Amino acid sequence: MVGPVLVAASTFLTHSLLGPKTEQQWVKARLLSEALKAEGYIYAAAAPPYSDPVAAPAQLAKKIAALVQEYGGPAALPDADLSRVSARPHDLLDLTGYVERRLKDQLKEHEKGAKKHASELGRWRLLTGALSLLAVVLGVIAGTKLVSINVWVAVVSTAIASATAYVHATRLEFLAASYAKTAERLDNLRIAFTASPPTGDAQARFILDCEAELAAQNRVWSDELTKKPPTPPPAVPVANGGR
Repeated sequence: MVGPVLVAASTFLTHSLLGPKTEQQWVKARLLSEALKAEGYIYAAAAPPYSDPVAAPAQLAKKIAALVQEYGGPAALPDADLSRVSARPHDLLDLTGYVERRLKDQLKEHEKGAKKHASELGRWRLLTGALSLLAVVLGVIAGTKLVSINVWVAVVSTAIASATAYVHATRLEFLAASYAKTAERLDNLRIAFTASPPTGDAQARFILDCEAELAAQNRVWSDELTKKPPTPPPAVPVANGGR
């Protein structure tokens, strides 16, 4: 009874919680959110195309409309987290302010994300390793004394397959690696800024380079998450002794 329940549960969770429709809607909302946030910081830092303070507001409004149209507009969303909204820039930023409020904030978030996903991946790998060892032990016991134990070998094997499918469906390994890679690139930009702060036109280039790194991460992330999650492996057949 436990084996079929595990298979049914893993299939249900994969298709309902990680199904393509639900996940793609969430990915679109996240992409729109990140794109709007990026434009907000570029505008606040007066980087191109918002260098002209007279034309900048109209250009920003036009860009916002284009982004909403591109991503189809968000569906019904929960109330905004006011603490996070208040942290966004409401006034113009100089280069130092941009580095403190945008670059360092995103560096911290990506480092945190990399550690979080790596830690979760480690816990799931530890679980599957323990279950694999348990399956071996049960198999040895079934082969020597209690043939009926074979049914639990099948149950444990099904649990291993379900856990493995979940890890692949949530892309934990990919997320940990991509967050770490982006954090490294952002840290290189921070180090370069600290060593030799850009001046003149190079300031705008620096800001756009930072946003380009974040945009690249969002593209790679969205491409990966819009892929169809793998189907959980079938249950392992029960051996003769467990019939």
